[in-house]
Amino acid sequence: MTNDATNKDLKYFTGGNTYNCPYCKRRNIFFRLIDKFVFEWEKDKPSYGYITICSEVTCKCRALHLSYYNLAVNISNRGDYLS
Repeated sequence: MTNDATNKDLKYFTGGNTYNCPYCKRRNIFFRLIDKFVFEWEKDKPSYGYITICSEVTCKCRALHLSYYNLAVNISNRGDYLS
């Protein structure tokens, strides 16, 4: 069995405060969560949306992520990145 992070490369969110940016392709980078919401993707199954901003200086792109998982991440409107 290998001890690599291949499984993290396949996910958007890799930890409580890091993700793989779909724009700059940086892996395991800090993000700022600017909004999250609940919606019904399937009947009787809650779904969650997250709007993030990449912390990479040359990126700073906003991304929308949809998930069945309710991530324990707080919205940060203070201008700082989660760390």
